[in-house]
Amino acid sequence: EAGLPEQAFALAVAAGRADLVAHIAETHFEFMLHTGQLKLLRAWLDALPPEWQWQEPVIGLSEAQWLAFTGQVPACLAQLEQVETAIQQSERADKEWQLARARAVRCQIACFNNDLATAEPLAAQALSTLPGSDYHFRVSVHHALGEAYRQAARWAEARNQLTLALTLPPPGEQPIRATHIYGALADVALQ
Repeated sequence: EAGLPEQAFALAVAAGRADLVAHIAETHFEFMLHTGQLKLLRAWLDALPPEWQWQEPVIGLSEAQWLAFTGQVPACLAQLEQVETAIQQSERADKEWQLARARAVRCQIACFNNDLATAEPLAAQALSTLPGSDYHFRVSVHHALGEAYRQAARWAEARNQLTLALTLPPPGEQPIRATHIYGALADVALQ
């Protein structure tokens, strides 16, 4: 993709390559959410054949995240159910990994709702199964938990999770997210 995600996305869709779109989703869709590119992401998701979100779970999970970020939590949860069902019914060799990604998204939703009782076990389940190389989903769990702990005035836990979120991505990854995390850590330091 050579740093040109829009061109890579258009070429992958034109070539009918759901696997390439899934790679682009892993590396760019969440960035688009965090930088307010909701309309562009919606256009990208709408450009995909519907069956791709079941063929490549990260695409279906991206749809769920978009729904959550736009305040459509019931639709997000319904989308997650469908993605999880598709994963469970598939013959994928990476079934547990993909289900862990779904748990990570569920954890994020629980954190957005300040529901730590739900978020904590989901985080533990997701983090115990996600491979160490799945930076994007691992960082998302730690960041979401850190923010939820911060909202609950659980400062030490917030600091721990936010610091973990900063240490996971390879250098140079996710600078926008890092800015959000440093802001949250500054708030924690003032407490």
